Amino acid sequence: MLSPNLPSPPRRFWLPVLYLLLVGVLFSGTPAFARAPFPFMWIANAGEDTVSKFDTQDNREVARYRTWFGPEGQPGHYNHLGGAWDGAAPSRTSVDPQTGDAFVLNRHFDGRPALLMKILREGGVDRNRNGVIDTSSDLNGDGLIDGNEIKPLADSNNDGRIDPGEIQDERIAWAVTVGAEYGLGRALCMGTDRNLWVGLYNASEYWKVSGVDGAILAGPVSTNTAPYGCLIDANGTLWNAQSIGRIVNTQGPGPYTYDDLGSSNLAGGSGYCLALGNQKVYYTGDNSFTEVDPVAQAVREPVNEAGEPGIGSIGISVDSNGNI
Repeated sequence: MLSPNLPSPPRRFWLPVLYLLLVGVLFSGTPAFARAPFPFMWIANAGEDTVSKFDTQDNREVARYRTWFGPEGQPGHYNHLGGAWDGAAPSRTSVDPQTGDAFVLNRHFDGRPALLMKILREGGVDRNRNGVIDTSSDLNGDGLIDGNEIKPLADSNNDGRIDPGEIQDERIAWAVTVGAEYGLGRALCMGTDRNLWVGLYNASEYWKVSGVDGAILAGPVSTNTAPYGCLIDANGTLWNAQSIGRIVNTQGPGPYTYDDLGSSNLAGGSGYCLALGNQKVYYTGDNSFTEVDPVAQAVREPVNEAGEPGIGSIGISVDSNGNI
């Protein structure tokens, strides 16, 4: 439901968001209803191979960027409109809390390596040196980005990868592949050092990637699970979704190791989504949710302990007051 302080949209807002997973929301002490420094939500449109920049204060889509070649007719385009588990299929996003720049991860069900893209909140890379930043925008002011307002992306040399010279939207800083073919990128989170961690589901591994230029800093870090999502706490510990596991001191130079804490400790045996709050880690479950206390090294199920009936969940978040 929209906040009463927000203006009504100019018309019904619709995006071809065929698969949207909200992994976590970061609150940085912003008072209720005050304008945040970066009031944007980045929504991955898996069935269109794009990501939308949405102004949460004005309730308008302000830009949309291609994460793979398109639209139809462009070299390298693969049409899977409506297929969220096909093709490049972007899903996971992360935002730099200091700059507002966004990162989006293509999962690549087509067998190609996972692809990580950085999109600048403002400014850009003037690749054609025309003195302006050519980028997607809401040209007709209707609060919705249509096909004519998205910059095309073409595989001009037919090498099956996004080269810097092929990027026409100049808000896109770079696009890099992570890991080998068929890795399937399903986890993305930013560390306290503002570098990214990418988890590959099929490959059961994590990679550390520079948030500045996309260089590979470390990896692969092998796990005994299939990374499905991740968050990094204030101490620099990466927490893995799907099963309870962590990589400590991610801000350090490495080497890094994955510490498995066991999926058998999860409520219902499934940790589909996770959240950080109250100095604890929370996992969703098939019939409850699980609380992990890293300090006390304790795992518990608060709902079951209270004698409440179990309920399945696939999403969880903690607000600024510690409510779950």
